[in-house]
Amino acid sequence: MTTNHSRKQYEPEDVSNVTKERVCLTIDKELYKQFRQATKKYMQPKSAIVENAIHRYVQSKIWETDIL
Repeated sequence: MTTNHSRKQYEPEDVSNVTKERVCLTIDKELYKQFRQATKKYMQPKSAIVENAIHRYVQSKIWETDIL
């Protein structure tokens, strides 16, 4: 997989209002193909699914440390 480094990074005009950050992740090609098909089938934005999965993961780790 190649990265397009020629792209100019997005800089919002009003940074005080920004609540999200653009990130780059590396995943298996076949897994990403299945992920694209599933998001297309259920008409869900990929970014929302990834954000929710990360949120659930972080919450589960916070919950585990609270128990110990």
